[in-house]
Amino acid sequence: MEEKKIKLSREQIKQLSDANAESLQKEIVELKMLGVKEDLNYKDFWRKSEGIHSIFKKITPLEKSERRRLWILFQEVREKVKERQAKEKEVEKRVFEKTSKEIISLLEEVKEIIAKEAAEPYEVETLLFSLEQLKLVSKGDISALPDTPEKSFIIFRLKKKLVYEENLEKEIAKTIKEADKWLKNVAKIKFEEIKASLNKLEVEIDLLPLSKLKKALKTISNEIMGPYLVKQQKEELKNQIVRLSEKMEKGKKDNSSEKIPKEKQEAKAKEEEPAQQKIGSKKMKEVKILLEELEQSILKQS
Repeated sequence: MEEKKIKLSREQIKQLSDANAESLQKEIVELKMLGVKEDLNYKDFWRKSEGIHSIFKKITPLEKSERRRLWILFQEVREKVKERQAKEKEVEKRVFEKTSKEIISLLEEVKEIIAKEAAEPYEVETLLFSLEQLKLVSKGDISALPDTPEKSFIIFRLKKKLVYEENLEKEIAKTIKEADKWLKNVAKIKFEEIKASLNKLEVEIDLLPLSKLKKALKTISNEIMGPYLVKQQKEELKNQIVRLSEKMEKGKKDNSSEKIPKEKQEAKAKEEEPAQQKIGSKKMKEVKILLEELEQSILKQS
């Protein structure tokens, strides 16, 4: 048997129509609120939008004027989100292109420096900074980008990783590996140079006047504090400085000074006053202070 359709009165139809309009409007308002969220998920928005579109097709009764009004409201919400999404895609495209250019620039900068056998401190500092940026980029870290509206957009809106040309990924990894190898080699050379300077200073310390000792220690200090060395190398040099300082404190002379040819020692003695030929107590104290300051500087930097 077929079920009999219940015939509704005009008043009942009106009540049901009003309820349908209210329910549909509520859905559209929720969609609108979703569309203005700062961290809008477009998939969620368009999924809900499709659901409302289906409701429009099926819902009845609904007065013609109300259907038209709600449809216009629905379309306005959709259009605003479409415009927003299009703008964000344009920004994404711009960021993509800009990021790729910045990566290429960083790669060229790094390659230019590591093509040299040696580099000035400022070049090594530039290299270290550029490498850090490349390593961040390779992990998709947004902090590698300069502070720009696009960066804020990605952080607060997209919450995405950096994107760039795919073929740059291997190039980044290769360049980072080559640069790290170059830095290790440069650090090794610089470490041996500083170590040799300290050894020489230890040998000649009782023959050099205070002014030359200060100058030598200043040079050594600048090189140790520079960007070349790694923590382990600085620690080893610090220990060497500590040993030298302890030796001076005990007032012991380094027998290795005998390695200096006798002729040179005699010539040195003629050039300098007798008081300068050996470390006096005042000189010893000042040099020890300089050594301790250098030791503390290394500790702070480590």
